[in-house]
Amino acid sequence: MINLYALECFEEEADFSDLTAVPLAYSTTGDGEHSIQVDVDLEHCRMLYAVDNEAVAQIQYADLGDMNEFLVNMTFDELVAFAEHKYAAQHKEPEQTQEPQLTPPTVKKKTRQHR
Repeated sequence: MINLYALECFEEEADFSDLTAVPLAYSTTGDGEHSIQVDVDLEHCRMLYAVDNEAVAQIQYADLGDMNEFLVNMTFDELVAFAEHKYAAQHKEPEQTQEPQLTPPTVKKKTRQHR
């Protein structure tokens, strides 16, 4: 199944040289600033998601059958989007702790014109 996925997505066979990190997706974030790598660890039944070589998520499966159910429905875009979402959530800019002071608009009084 992984080999079929690799053939469909990349027109080449999957690289099974390291069963703890079989590559499924490599891309960049939407802004092009960060690299995304998604691997499947067949020895420990888990998915590994990394951005800039930093682990951002890991999904553990009970066994290969459980993981296989996930792999049947995976798409390249979903794998990359999940990694990017996890990275963004972990690297959010801290929100301002103090609200900005707003000055209410001044109200101009209408003056009557005398005729």
